[in-house]
Amino acid sequence: MDTIMPEPRACWIAGTPEQGETTATVTHPYDGSPVADAAVPGDQQVERAVQAASAAVAAMRSTPARTRSAVLVTLAARLRDREEEITELLTAECGTPITRTPAEVAQAAAFCEAAAETAPCGTGRAHHHAAVQDHPAAWVTIRPAPRGPVLGIGSSGAPLWVAVRQAASALAAGAPIVLKPAQRAPLSALLLGELLADAELPTGWFSVLPAGHETTRALAADPRLPVVLSSGAGSTGDRIASAAGRKRVAHESGGLGTAIVLSDWPDLHRAAERVAAAGTAPGGVSSRTTQRVIVEEPVADEFVGLLSEAVRQRRTGSPYDDAVDVGPLPDEESAAGVTDAIAEATSAGARVRAGGTRDGAVVEPTVLTDVGAGVALWDRPVTGPVLAVRVAGTADEAYALACHTPDGSAAGVFTRDTRRALHACERIDAGSVIIGDVSPFSGERCADGTAGEAGVEGVRAMVDTLLAERRTVFLAEAGTGVG
Repeated sequence: MDTIMPEPRACWIAGTPEQGETTATVTHPYDGSPVADAAVPGDQQVERAVQAASAAVAAMRSTPARTRSAVLVTLAARLRDREEEITELLTAECGTPITRTPAEVAQAAAFCEAAAETAPCGTGRAHHHAAVQDHPAAWVTIRPAPRGPVLGIGSSGAPLWVAVRQAASALAAGAPIVLKPAQRAPLSALLLGELLADAELPTGWFSVLPAGHETTRALAADPRLPVVLSSGAGSTGDRIASAAGRKRVAHESGGLGTAIVLSDWPDLHRAAERVAAAGTAPGGVSSRTTQRVIVEEPVADEFVGLLSEAVRQRRTGSPYDDAVDVGPLPDEESAAGVTDAIAEATSAGARVRAGGTRDGAVVEPTVLTDVGAGVALWDRPVTGPVLAVRVAGTADEAYALACHTPDGSAAGVFTRDTRRALHACERIDAGSVIIGDVSPFSGERCADGTAGEAGVEGVRAMVDTLLAERRTVFLAEAGTGVG
């Protein structure tokens, strides 16, 4: 496709658009065609952004919650108003099928509205404090306050969702933010900067810096940015945590989602369709909630046949084709990594029941059976449209297999038996357990235990990461009536 932006997309330094020292070309994952050039800030621009964020802390802390809430509501409306433009941009920079990108815009807008509801949570509370010796009339006010400026490190999977979630959470907490989108997919975060530019908030409260890995490491280590929010592979989180040292780091890595199909589930066709959709949408990059499938033995043969057929029906091709279900991975290297994982599993005894090949950056939706422990497809998240299937003799065996996952992964259990459902919730060590369906989210969990889901509770969890409790004690002689 032709370049959609004739001039380099500006970065944002302390809320002001600027051209960078250099540019980076964003290419389409499907065919490698140029999409746009993005301005890459130099070291001095990055330093000005961090200085501005530090200088804005006090002003942001004193900005009324109603003002911050109003900005978030306005941002949600602007995202919806420009949905068509944003969906095309997401398809261009990520390769997500054009039929799927409106959902990311809607999700981002809904998160802004949820964050707007949580912004007043920082107004504080007061209570009588009887534990202060010799001051029985003492009162204490407790008010959450931002820990300081936030560094938000983005991902090339669902880049708009990640950037909006980080910015909205920081705004709800009253904290300035420096966004560092993935260089491979920075355009939606830069557009977010445009949508935030005229917000009536303190100067310098946000910057968007599509810089490289060295700048990312330097920002993660910078003590002036005491909170780091990041998203991506677990190895990415490890590197960020290492650079950040003792800072507060909340890293969201996609969970190794599991679907369990028990023998009492009456509609195996529906279960197969749901698992196929969850395991292959849109290309294994974002919105993918399931990688492993555990089937109870009495229904294993029938279910595997239905699942394999459902996966074969998932169409690949140009993400601009309305009939396409599965788009490309970010690049051919990522796709080769997926087919390498498939080859590793088959060499260890797994059987390919559907798919198994790739064309450039597009991996054919794949089902493998007899996938054992000790291979990548079973032991860790693999970014690609692949489902790894194992058979369990009993429900208890299925639950035990499902427990061998990274912390925070989600599980969906197909059962109609209430006792089995309750037992599954007790036995499966997962961030969430859904009965009668696959999980609607990936079960992501931050490195510090923060839940990685949307909605008001998810925002509150994120906001708690950004806040510290501040106490002020008012002392008075007994009987003075202070308070």
